[in-house]
Amino acid sequence: RLINVSGNTFRRHTPRYGTGVRLVDSSDITFTGCGIHDETETGQPNLAALMELERCERINVTGSQFINGTIGVVAADCSHISLTGNTLHDTRDKPIAKHAIQFTGKGSGNLVATNSIGKTIGKEIDATSDARVRSEGNQVEEN
Repeated sequence: RLINVSGNTFRRHTPRYGTGVRLVDSSDITFTGCGIHDETETGQPNLAALMELERCERINVTGSQFINGTIGVVAADCSHISLTGNTLHDTRDKPIAKHAIQFTGKGSGNLVATNSIGKTIGKEIDATSDARVRSEGNQVEEN
């Protein structure tokens, strides 16, 4: 609770370690100006997304880069998540990204706005109706 993460780069240095950030049962967190980069060609086993949020509230993610994830950000059973001004792209020669952003489960007050979203093989922003996600002003690259 009450954590600020700013100006960090998260990348896979060795195959033994994965790349990503996972927040569970967390609230009131600001994640700003960071980069998370999956350097593998096939994606990482057992990694749902570069950023995983589970049962979180009031998380602001802004101005960050999520590069080459099978999913950039996934939020499950979260409320008041704000994803704004981020870059979510798969830069591989043959992209494998399923979605840039995914919301599952129940939630409320979630916002996805003014992000730069690259090509995906599924819906760019995949959200269940129970997650209550508002999406606007995102720049989406055509598939």
